[in-house]
Amino acid sequence: MTSGFIPRTGVTILHGDDPESTVRLLRRLELSTDLDLEIVIGVPEGHVDVPALADGLRGRGTLASTDPTQAVPVCVNTILANFVDEGVQYAWILSPELLPASPALAILARQMIQMPDCAVVGPRVFQDVAGRPVIWSDGGVVSAEGPVRRLSAGVSKEQAPRAGAVDVEAVPFPGSLYRLSAIAAVGALGGADIVDAHDVGWSDRARQAGWRVMAQRRAQAWLADADA
Repeated sequence: MTSGFIPRTGVTILHGDDPESTVRLLRRLELSTDLDLEIVIGVPEGHVDVPALADGLRGRGTLASTDPTQAVPVCVNTILANFVDEGVQYAWILSPELLPASPALAILARQMIQMPDCAVVGPRVFQDVAGRPVIWSDGGVVSAEGPVRRLSAGVSKEQAPRAGAVDVEAVPFPGSLYRLSAIAAVGALGGADIVDAHDVGWSDRARQAGWRVMAQRRAQAWLADADA
């Protein structure tokens, strides 16, 4: 998958418990035919799904063994370090529980290109509520009432705030695109950084270091039970 304007992007898929769901996400990524992707699926060491995943990949990505005793962000760091060694500029962290719309990565990557001080950018995430698509998160802010207040949560797709890029304090995790040079500057993801399925800790350190944390609401993703 090649692109004339989007730098090479590493995609880390965090495998859950269903190889079919992981392969379904892989097929979704294949719809992004204009992108140059390096796909790595992180699988806990000794996981029973390794043979099924290897068969489903069919050469479209590689498997990376992760330490099942470590927090997810810590496992991701090893894969991201390998991306840096391979000259990858951005890393998209995904899981089978979140399905991106086919143009989502291109939209997120364009945001990175347009905003060189943006460390991480997340999509607008929808979920299904009583058969209707509603926003699950437009990015988050750290709230006195709880760890994360998800912006636009519960708003219907028809009444969604205008799409576009906005500064936020937290981004969905998984689902967001990271600038690897920002990770090198700010430091690796930590085991306690992810709160309520949002990157809170690393995003805060990035903002304190002068980077921007953003949501690009034209990029859409869906919780897996609300696939569209």
